[in-house]
Amino acid sequence: MVATCESENTEAIDQTDRRLFKNGIHWDAHRIGWAVSGAFALAAIMVTVVSVGRHARHYHVPTEQRQIIRILYMPLVYAIVSWFSYRFFRAYTYYSLVVIIYEAITISAFMLLIIQYVASTSSGKTAEGALARKDKEKLPIPWSVLQYVIIRPLVSIIGIICEALHILCQSSWSYKHPSVYLTAVDFVSISVALYGLILFYDLTKQELNGRRPLAKFLTIKLIVMCTFYQEFVVCVLDFQLKL
Repeated sequence: MVATCESENTEAIDQTDRRLFKNGIHWDAHRIGWAVSGAFALAAIMVTVVSVGRHARHYHVPTEQRQIIRILYMPLVYAIVSWFSYRFFRAYTYYSLVVIIYEAITISAFMLLIIQYVASTSSGKTAEGALARKDKEKLPIPWSVLQYVIIRPLVSIIGIICEALHILCQSSWSYKHPSVYLTAVDFVSISVALYGLILFYDLTKQELNGRRPLAKFLTIKLIVMCTFYQEFVVCVLDFQLKL
């Protein structure tokens, strides 16, 4: 039988009062952080709306701009979820599903965008035609990038179910709790996806010349993948401090 979690994060901040001001202005650390994070979230939303609006007004290459717009919505999703997660932090596990699902959408949109860029360099306007002249070997792990689009949301859904049953225990690295296994699956999935992206970049960087391919690849890696590794390292350090 799976062990239930000890109570976590239940005493520091009371979330029952949702007002920013209570009996006047009393700026404790949590309210200050809430206001600051709200200001940055609002700024991110405004930048996203402006960027998406520009693409919408000049929607001349739908096959490419459709994917660009999907990618541009990522900061907006991050901003909104981060703000709610700061205010109602005990429900973060549930909010995180939205970010994780949109991360999967962003990865797939990025791959489709790169494929469209590559396809535009061939006479037949197909990715197959552009890549036909390449010396290619079969990938050791088929669907190395797109498997992440399926596995990551599934892992998150399982995690939310476990959290609702009070057995997830995110701060625990015990084999008795599902968190350690879900983290392991996540780690493998995202590492394989990163490997696939690197291979694809190496294969298509000549066709992507002039479109700043390295900047695009680094952006996706930093936003989606490095954030996971950062969270993983922080969790490991937190666990070590508790020993």
